[in-house]
Order: sequence, then structure tokens, then C-alpha cells
Amino acid sequence: ALSRPNRQVLCVDGDGAAIMHMGAFVTAGKTKLTNFKHILVNNAVHDSVGGQPTGSECMDFPLVARACGYASSASVSSEGELVAALQRLRSEEGPSFLEIRALPGARADLGR
Repeated sequence: ALSRPNRQVLCVDGDGAAIMHMGAFVTAGKTKLTNFKHILVNNAVHDSVGGQPTGSECMDFPLVARACGYASSASVSSEGELVAALQRLRSEEGPSFLEIRALPGARADLGR
């Protein structure tokens, strides 16, 4: 986002990774990059390495993002909410955060 100020930059994150790298929230919030958009897919497990629980079901990630300096934050948990939330995310100035609460699991043919 720093090197491409004229482009929107999208970070797609998982809940397990976000918990392990909480400092990234502070960095994103402090830099005040208006082109930075952060999407977190929260399925409450480390799906890619065996499905162990992350503990994220008790986390308020949008509150964390706001406390770290993000200009806006939101959370959605249904497909119906998702389209409007993505449109808002794209149109607003960042740093912006969107949590997508999802069910655990992946397609059987999804490569790792």
C-alpha cells in the first residue's frame, strides 16, 4: 500500500494468522494508508493445518482494528450481508477492516 498509493491494496487474512501477528493491526492502523483494505476470514480454526481451534470465537476483531487506528471496521456472517459490506469496503477510505465469519472446512479439491 505504501509503494502503490494510487491502487487499492487488499490483504486477505485468516483468524489464526491474525492472532499470531497482532502487531500487523497496529502497523496498518498507524500508517493511515487510505488505500489499505484488510479482510479477515474467521472460521475459528486453523483449517490449513488440521482444524485446531484458534480461540477466535471470543475475539472482537472489528473492535481490535478500530483500537489500532483503522478508519472503519465491520463484521458479517451471512452471504446477504457480504456483497454490501464488500462494496462499502471498496468505496471507503482506509485503512478499512472487514471480518467475514465463516464455517470451518474447505473443498476436497482445494490444493494446499
